[in-house]
Amino acid sequence: MAPLRELQAARAFRLRSDGWWEPCADNARGAKKMRMMEIPGGKLLPPPVTREHFEGAIRSTKPSVAQAELARYEAFTKEFGAGSTAL
Repeated sequence: MAPLRELQAARAFRLRSDGWWEPCADNARGAKKMRMMEIPGGKLLPPPVTREHFEGAIRSTKPSVAQAELARYEAFTKEFGAGSTAL
């Protein structure tokens, strides 16, 4: 979501020579003050996803499985999993 939020927060975009719009600083050469939703459909260049985006996601994402559930799964796997002779 961070790249999308960056696009939503952008206040200026510039038109590249290939016809795609990209976010830029207000004072950048060719900058046009506009919002993301004002860019013609299909002409907004997706921002690159960086390592910082992934690190931020890891920091802010909560586990989807509780530790107690993991322990139950591991006990089940130990008893009935691959290589088990319980059958």
